[in-house]
Amino acid sequence: MLSSGLFAFADTNLDEGKEYHYEVVAFDSKGRESEALEIKATTFLNNAPSINTSLNRLIVIDSAPTSQVITQIDASDFDGHALSFSLKETNNSKDIHSFFKIDDRGAIQVN
Repeated sequence: MLSSGLFAFADTNLDEGKEYHYEVVAFDSKGRESEALEIKATTFLNNAPSINTSLNRLIVIDSAPTSQVITQIDASDFDGHALSFSLKETNNSKDIHSFFKIDDRGAIQVN
């Protein structure tokens, strides 16, 4: 959103990876107009993060103490955005949050 004085402009429904051209002008109190300033704006594709950890099976002993880190998930975001982590339940992992938790750095711990 561009905003100045009494005027505001928001362009919505933009296509990713496309360049848009805008012209901005200024008016004085007598209605005289400045030369136009051309603004070029390019929208960028927001890529999904990727998990770099290869983990097919995790074995946890039943005597593992609470808060013990059992594995570390390494992930990256091509666009450089901050990451957060979550354990996602599946049909085979109902109540996963009763047994494990994941912190904001990707460490999975016994809950």
